[in-house]
Amino acid sequence: MEAHGLISADVFDKSDPYAIIKCNEQTLKSKVMENAGNDPVWDQLFAFAVSSEITEATITLMDRDTFTPDDPLGDAVIPLEAVFKQGSVPLSKYKVIGSSGKEAGEVVVGLKFVPKE
Repeated sequence: MEAHGLISADVFDKSDPYAIIKCNEQTLKSKVMENAGNDPVWDQLFAFAVSSEITEATITLMDRDTFTPDDPLGDAVIPLEAVFKQGSVPLSKYKVIGSSGKEAGEVVVGLKFVPKE
């Protein structure tokens, strides 16, 4: 997973972005990419227990700050219908929408569905 063209939340320094992934009442967090700026690369795998009733996952992108609360960079909604039907979805780009409702970059995510045995 990676992102491109994120908004810059820091005036004097590069952003330290991380992602919070929510799916089916589960929340996982990526590592913080120190000084990665607008184009972080996390290259991490996350696993969630889901059922076919779950229709989407949400990725909230944040900028970690040391002395102030972390800044929100935007959210991306990842539809899950295709991964349930096809078993996997190759790396795909999803729009990040900022707090103003405008496009604020993109996140790249690949998906794989592994049925419970």
